[in-house]
Amino acid sequence: MSILKLDKTALNILQGDAKEKLCEIPDDSIDFIFTSPPYAEQRKGKYEGVPADKYIEWFIPIAKEIKRILKPTGSFLLNIKSHCEKGERSLYVYELIVAIKKEAGLKFVDEYVWYKSKIPMRNSHRLPDAWEPIFHFSKEKNFINHDAIKIRSESTFGSKRGYSCYNEQTGNIGGYHDIADQVSGWTTPDNILYFPTALLVKDKYKHPAKFPIELAEFLIKAFCPAEGTICDPFCGSGTTALAALKLDRKCIAIEIANKYCKIIKDRIESYRPTTIKKPQSNNLSKYGVDPNIDLFRE
Repeated sequence: MSILKLDKTALNILQGDAKEKLCEIPDDSIDFIFTSPPYAEQRKGKYEGVPADKYIEWFIPIAKEIKRILKPTGSFLLNIKSHCEKGERSLYVYELIVAIKKEAGLKFVDEYVWYKSKIPMRNSHRLPDAWEPIFHFSKEKNFINHDAIKIRSESTFGSKRGYSCYNEQTGNIGGYHDIADQVSGWTTPDNILYFPTALLVKDKYKHPAKFPIELAEFLIKAFCPAEGTICDPFCGSGTTALAALKLDRKCIAIEIANKYCKIIKDRIESYRPTTIKKPQSNNLSKYGVDPNIDLFRE
């Protein structure tokens, strides 16, 4: 068993406004950006918000700096969800996504569903909220490491779909009609990400809008190459930064509030890896686990 030690020299904390601090980062130098900026007019009293009708005007200059510093193979993942007001959901996030594409010039790669567990609420004309979107942008064709995020599944596709066939019910000729054989094996996860936030309730690093570190680690493994450089322009309590250091990546953490910069430093300094006692038996295959994979690195 090996104990993971953080290389604290790989973290650079920049205190200040995101747009100004992004200007200090060289062109084409960042492999991966994952951030959750302040939501419009939410959590007043916790940190300064931006009105919904001013949000795009505020964020687009930041998005342009993000495009400038991203490498051609880099990815920018944005976690943000619009609030509800007077019985309907605000449209500012949807307008922002279009603006990032059209005004900042970034490619809109995909939208991921982060299932974060149901939020307690009174009965309403809406169903309880249980997910948030994560929007994926890039400059060109982005890097992705499928092998780093493979999972064991009992229903992987054992044969390719899309072979030529005739469907008697529809009369269509072509592929994608027959269901492929499903077998046990390793597969790439889909774009619904299951990382519940329930365990964050007792988190001592007090921040009103933190996401689970497992989510950040998953996305870093997928979209940031080994020894790459990560940036979080709204780093908050430092979840992205800690995940980056745990995975041997460099990180630039930007945070405007002094109290949160201190939390980031304290969190990195106090981090202690969780150790798992390795079972005596090496026969992991019966549990559906590849015995050649080291599950006990930390």
